[in-house]
Amino acid sequence: MVMAIMFLVCAILGLVGFLWAPQSRLTPAYWLPFAASVITNCIGNFCYLSALQRTPVSLVGASAGLMPVFAALTAWLILGETLTDKQWLGIVLSFIGLVITYIPARATAVERHDFGAFFKHRGAGLLLLAMAAWSAAIPFDKQAAQAASVPLHMLLIYAALSTVAFTSLWYRDPHALRHLATRDLTIIGAAGLLRGL
Repeated sequence: MVMAIMFLVCAILGLVGFLWAPQSRLTPAYWLPFAASVITNCIGNFCYLSALQRTPVSLVGASAGLMPVFAALTAWLILGETLTDKQWLGIVLSFIGLVITYIPARATAVERHDFGAFFKHRGAGLLLLAMAAWSAAIPFDKQAAQAASVPLHMLLIYAALSTVAFTSLWYRDPHALRHLATRDLTIIGAAGLLRGL
């Protein structure tokens, strides 16, 4: 519900930007990165929401810190960007830091440390997949925006993501929006406004 409403507000802002300064440039090269962005964003969103139901909030927050790591890796894989030795070292150290953070305290002095504790959390894999998917969407958005005007891409991508989110929400509970309090709608709408701006 949160994503559906936020994305709808962002789509409206994209429409306002498009109407404010109509730039209708849309080349055939737009549609493939657009579709890839929609797919990767949806994978990221659904994995993230699923992980939130299975994982401690502290793990969700710590895993979100890997976004720059996955952004660098996807730029290397998808856009062919070159990573320096220091960047590779930073990627490795970021993963190690996350794993170390979740090593539980030992009950006794002879007990071994559990270095795989992070990966034993039910939502850890989902969080890593969400970060990877969201990071992969960034270069696809970059490619799409180069093949179309930015306001038009913003309008189309958020309209697509909002449609997927509302469809998913309706499939799970056709009356879900009726239970949304005005205060909640205001907060979600404000968050969408800030994201869109």
